Amino acid sequence: VSYQKALQKSSLDIDKTNFGVEYGRFNSTLSDNRFSINQTIQFPTVYKHQANINRTAILLSETNRLHKEVELKARVKQLFYQILVFKERRVLLHQADSLYKQFLDKTKLRLSTGDVDILEYNTAESQRIQISSQLQLLEVDYQIALGNFKTLLNAKEFYEPSAESLSYHLSSLPDLIGINKNPSFILQQQQILLSEQQYDLEKSKLLPTLNAGFNTMTFMGWQTTGQNSEKYFGSGTRFSSISAGMGLPIFSRGQRSKINASTILINKQKQELQAISQGLTNQLENSFKMYVQYSSLVQTYRESLLPTATSIIKAATNKFNAGEIGYLNWVILINQAMQTKGEYLTIVQELNQSAFEIEQLSNIN
Repeated sequence: VSYQKALQKSSLDIDKTNFGVEYGRFNSTLSDNRFSINQTIQFPTVYKHQANINRTAILLSETNRLHKEVELKARVKQLFYQILVFKERRVLLHQADSLYKQFLDKTKLRLSTGDVDILEYNTAESQRIQISSQLQLLEVDYQIALGNFKTLLNAKEFYEPSAESLSYHLSSLPDLIGINKNPSFILQQQQILLSEQQYDLEKSKLLPTLNAGFNTMTFMGWQTTGQNSEKYFGSGTRFSSISAGMGLPIFSRGQRSKINASTILINKQKQELQAISQGLTNQLENSFKMYVQYSSLVQTYRESLLPTATSIIKAATNKFNAGEIGYLNWVILINQAMQTKGEYLTIVQELNQSAFEIEQLSNIN
């Protein structure tokens, strides 16, 4: 933005002033000298259109900055809530690890007394190893996410996100025509405006250029001054004149080609604007549908599936300890309950992602 603002005054870009010096016998056998100064300028309309282009270039740079700000805010939110989900997954895996540790300890004891066979022990050990592997992978992902979060914040130390809720809820649902505020849409509109102004600039270059000059010279020797009288003029006497003229675009084929190309570019960018509008509208509608769907799923999990999963874990463990169910049934029930809780975290992450996309597309974040 600062760069484009610094170029604002460049719209009045006047051609270099020409200075000339002549010395020699161009008037008589005596040596004379002549000094000249000449200035060429474009037709004023050219500078006006160039100023319009520079102002639009500033608008484009400001919209580009806004685009980057919107993207950055969305990425910070995504990482923030992704780390929260990672933390909750870690809690869930530690819960599963604790259950399988108790299962493994009891199986070892029963194996030593001959109450169980090696298959039950291997099953318990295998489940514990799987949980441990998942925890190690999760820890790597968690540390990577923390590092990326630190980079996005441009911080010198690590910050660990914390929030009361895992799910991010929109403060208000946007209008589905909200893409008019999307930076990508605005950028394309401004790009069309810039191309139209460049078309006007190229067209104005067919106008004549203006030039003016001033000459001063000596005319040494005897000169007739009127009524057959003569007077001697030396090097101390100077004769001056002014000149004015204009440059006409007689050979304008190249410039007219630029004008025609500008027209094609404007039509192309207008078609791109229509495509961008359709694409953003479709994305916003899809994100809205996903947000509504995942909101309903999250509510279902919270009200029904999660409490049921917690009850299954408690009941299955009590029955297994009482010898009412076998270890295979216990493992199946525990895995199903843990899978339900894991699915809930995945759905929450999808809900958050759809909310971030809606905000980014509507530029309401």
